[in-house]
Amino acid sequence: MTQVGGVLIVGSWFLLRYRILTRTRWPRLYSASGSIAIYVLATWLIIPLAASSLGRVALPVFATIDRPVAARSCMYFLCNRHYVDQRLHNVVVDVTQEFSKRHPGFVIIYLDANFPFLDGFPLPPHLSHDDGRKIDFTYCYHQRGFEDVPALSPSPIGYWIYEAPRPNEAAPYRGLRSWLRWDFDFLQGMNREREFDERRTADFLQLLIDRPETEKIILELHLQNRLQLASPKLKFQQLNAARHDDHIHFQIRQMEKQIR
Repeated sequence: MTQVGGVLIVGSWFLLRYRILTRTRWPRLYSASGSIAIYVLATWLIIPLAASSLGRVALPVFATIDRPVAARSCMYFLCNRHYVDQRLHNVVVDVTQEFSKRHPGFVIIYLDANFPFLDGFPLPPHLSHDDGRKIDFTYCYHQRGFEDVPALSPSPIGYWIYEAPRPNEAAPYRGLRSWLRWDFDFLQGMNREREFDERRTADFLQLLIDRPETEKIILELHLQNRLQLASPKLKFQQLNAARHDDHIHFQIRQMEKQIR
């Protein structure tokens, strides 16, 4: 779940427990707390430097004026799931800066991106997100009744609270079930004072579509129609895969494809 967590925690536990703290009164407590401290310090200071030398860049956890993009939860930082390649990092920064100029006070929120090392290393539970070229974003939200007051996504982790199809909207998989397409009915009423911002979400998506680096954006068909967006870059997910009406999946082209 964190790619490097097992190595860091097991290695530091062995070092602390059997090399340094063998004569302490509470060796297991010291070993556990020391292992966690080493993991957090490595995640904060060492892994970003090592990853950047191999082509992966950490996205900011908190938004700034220069980079108006932030993680939905610190969990994404603590689990090392906020890394992208340099080209995707540049696209994210450029697009979010332009969005911020158009919509002052609103910040783009990202979810899972990629691990810091090794193309092809899976990022569970995703079927892709293994090469630095993919990232998930939340939609834009505002406080109900106050369109200019930004709000975070209803879900505290950004996933699993859906903008479901309305009765009159196209929904190819309405009523169909798949063990990979989870509905989480019991979560759907949570935090609904935070309202889906159709105008700003459509504007953000159009900025992504217009980038020449963009290869694919996954967005459910009913939301493509509702937001009045059309592009060959827009795709919708098949039945045997996770729903994509709770987040935006965005990916850029491989370098060799872009050069052609």
